[in-house]
Amino acid sequence: MVGCRSVKWFLCLASAALSLSCAKTAVADSEVLPPGTVLLCAGFEAPAESSAPASRVMISPSGALSWKEDDQIAVWTSNGSSGKFCTFSLYTGAGTSSATFLGTPDEGYSVTTLAVYPAEAAVSYSDEKLTVNYPDSYEFGSSSAGVRMAAWFESTSDVLSFKHLGGMLSFKFSGVPSWVNCLRLTTSKPVHGNFTVLEQGGEKVVSSTASSPDQIEISFGKDSVGEGPFEIPVPAGTYDFTVALYCKDADDYYLCSKTSCSTNAPKKVSRKSIVQMRAIPVAEGIAEGFVQGMASLSANILSAEETTVADGLTRLDVSCRYTDPFVGTEESDMPRKVFVFKVDLSRMTLRTTIADDDESRLWTLQKTTDQLRRYASLHGVTVYGGVNGDFYDREALYSALNTPYGVVYRGGRALKDTFSSNEADADWSRTFALLNNGTAKIWHSEASFNSYAFKSSISEAVSGRLSVLQNGNPVTRADETLSPRTGIGIDNAGNTVWLAVVDGRDSGVSAGASSGAMGVIFKALGAYNAFNLDGGGSSTFACLENGDILLVNSPSDSGGERPVPNALAMCPREGDFGADLEDMSVRNNVEL
Repeated sequence: MVGCRSVKWFLCLASAALSLSCAKTAVADSEVLPPGTVLLCAGFEAPAESSAPASRVMISPSGALSWKEDDQIAVWTSNGSSGKFCTFSLYTGAGTSSATFLGTPDEGYSVTTLAVYPAEAAVSYSDEKLTVNYPDSYEFGSSSAGVRMAAWFESTSDVLSFKHLGGMLSFKFSGVPSWVNCLRLTTSKPVHGNFTVLEQGGEKVVSSTASSPDQIEISFGKDSVGEGPFEIPVPAGTYDFTVALYCKDADDYYLCSKTSCSTNAPKKVSRKSIVQMRAIPVAEGIAEGFVQGMASLSANILSAEETTVADGLTRLDVSCRYTDPFVGTEESDMPRKVFVFKVDLSRMTLRTTIADDDESRLWTLQKTTDQLRRYASLHGVTVYGGVNGDFYDREALYSALNTPYGVVYRGGRALKDTFSSNEADADWSRTFALLNNGTAKIWHSEASFNSYAFKSSISEAVSGRLSVLQNGNPVTRADETLSPRTGIGIDNAGNTVWLAVVDGRDSGVSAGASSGAMGVIFKALGAYNAFNLDGGGSSTFACLENGDILLVNSPSDSGGERPVPNALAMCPREGDFGADLEDMSVRNNVEL
């Protein structure tokens, strides 16, 4: 999504439009509910395409959805210090897509946060991680129910909009010989469970057994497939897969894949989504880990606002007070403003920006927000936010005026492949790079970067100064100062990036941070390696809000945001479908 949705503290929310309005009106105004009972409205997430059903509870031949008479949901309740699920039963709305559920939480417990369907699916909810029970078997048909769904909400007055926690693949084969009696689906990640799959039309049920963690096998009688499609339920996720049709008795493969199939293969394989495979992301909140990690500085967290900016991008705004032990005993409990982006590189990517997006006149200066807007406009992509980049030569001491001190890569090309020297410290730059495989890497010295043998694998790169976290350990120095700071960190696997800005030079609002404190901050966020990007008046944190890239933090320069030579922008990964499971309906028939 483009807009931002704020969540105070650790409350994770998701919302969507409903297909129909709530059926609360079915409760008579004069009816008095028993004391302590709670009434909740529930519907289904609206489908992305009106021609495809969004959920399956009960589904009519025309695709209409409805609740069943005996449906139950598990609703999370809390007494402030602990929580548990409470079962709510369908009250009104059976046979419709909009219903009410009634439940009675235990004394002292109130309804919060989320609901899970069906009730027996709920296993646990802790630290914003929802564990859901998947059964050993499913049976899908026009009257069947049981697909795991969840709904997040803010208050009991909200309408619960249920979304899938899994989905189904539908395959249709044509030209299949009569001797073929088995299908094997091999996936790029584990699939689980033994399924009973009802063929579309409700005429035949075929057994499906997960013969190994990454395979599903479907056996069927000879002459039973023909043109008929069939459906395979799978957990939420993005899957690459191959399909094999063969005679199980002889293990004689008929169709293996696009690249290796027999000359007698079916003419076409049509793949599409019968039930939209949309998953609700259960966010692993970064606020709670940050609060716990900052305990080493005796931090007093005044507020922590966590926002889902887009799929794969979380923002955290923190107001806190802590004592920075790295700058001397005189620096006591002082206020700080901390701004963080957490970037999941499986869904989001980073791009290097330069002034005016003009490589013909390196190096000029432009504000970070303007660089991000320019990049979005010229490249036709959504930029969800960004921060400033490398330190640069403001006095032409070591290189041409305004030249970044470290290397700069952009779109796989090196705009600057050397490090500007410094007589006081000949190895002062640290480098962050995004590789072509989508993972990130950090080098803590110029020498280690220069020895890297696979520079052709670098897509984007910026540099900075002063390591703050190295192999999970904060880096401290004898000479520390409080300053506004921007830093970048990654996890040990290079799959997650954190960008953090601490405002400074305003002792009444935000006092800044030492580089040692930045190391503690990145460790608290979950990083394994991190270093400082340019700081001081250059420190900039910008985010997409209401359709525009807006400055979020308060730069310390009296004139406001400082122009800089480069920055980092956050954009969606190319080819993403915006869902946790690919919508197979976008695929055309595959000629074999």
